[in-house]
Amino acid sequence: NLEIDRISAILDWINLMTYDYHAGSRIAHFNAPLFAPPGDPTPNLNVDASVRLYRERGAPPRKIVVGVPFYGRSYGRVPSVNRGLFQPAGGSAPREWGDGELDYDSIMRKRPEADGFRRFWHPDARVPWLYKESIGTWITYDDVQSIGQKADYVRARGLGGIMAWELGGDDDGTLVRTIHARLTAGAK
Repeated sequence: NLEIDRISAILDWINLMTYDYHAGSRIAHFNAPLFAPPGDPTPNLNVDASVRLYRERGAPPRKIVVGVPFYGRSYGRVPSVNRGLFQPAGGSAPREWGDGELDYDSIMRKRPEADGFRRFWHPDARVPWLYKESIGTWITYDDVQSIGQKADYVRARGLGGIMAWELGGDDDGTLVRTIHARLTAGAK
């Protein structure tokens, strides 16, 4: 419902909230996929599709700022089919795993792999997820690898930059440093 070509002319930049694509969903799906993976039941809910939509409607690349999440979303009672991906979620994750949402630092401090979670990487969506089959808990989040890929995407397309929600989720600055390094790679 936005006249993107007209508002682009009067705005300095447009922050795209390219996360929470599946917040509140009853399906274990990525919070902020860079691209749609094969079999995605919602192929237009990803960073690339959002950026393309704004570009097609007249937003100059330099005015588009891509949003990245410094938090993850957890799902409970997720069946083990497809390592939980795209499976129905039967409720909230256990409280210690966010009961729905937890920031990046919390995820890292809890050392999920030491607690029985397995980390998976989707090469098409370019995001990780954690899954603990024994309790059916599935966590979508961004990490250094996926944030770095998003920064590369922004730089390669000449976009305006990256904004994050929210800085408190990256207490030690790991993700911010990754963004800075990748956006300025090769800059003089």
